[in-house]
Amino acid sequence: VAALPWARRCALSLSDDPAVGAAIRNALPTLSAQMPLVSATLVAEGIVAGRARFGELAGGTVVATVASIGVLRRCTTLGEIWTYGIGMLFVGRGTSAILGVLAVNGWLPWGTRTGDGEEKEEKGGETER
Repeated sequence: VAALPWARRCALSLSDDPAVGAAIRNALPTLSAQMPLVSATLVAEGIVAGRARFGELAGGTVVATVASIGVLRRCTTLGEIWTYGIGMLFVGRGTSAILGVLAVNGWLPWGTRTGDGEEKEEKGGETER
């Protein structure tokens, strides 16, 4: 991070306190490493939301948030917050979003695949397609 001159300017522009600037600079590698996870999570959530499966997203987000809060309660530094707390949040949200993608494609037992993005009413134990 020291090799990136913009990192110093960016961190210092948020606060005049050198400790804050150092904490932000030290968090940049963790933030960068989490970007693929965050990106994949947001793409998967978009697919599930596009199929109007908001309950699955909400349920996964609640579970991930509760788990993240449990982790955050033990964090004492900015680095720990980003590494463990926010990391846990996106691992949980990403997992629920991937399960949602699998479900909307009919690849899980509870999933139903429809062509128009809307769930059809069940008739005789089978989902109408």
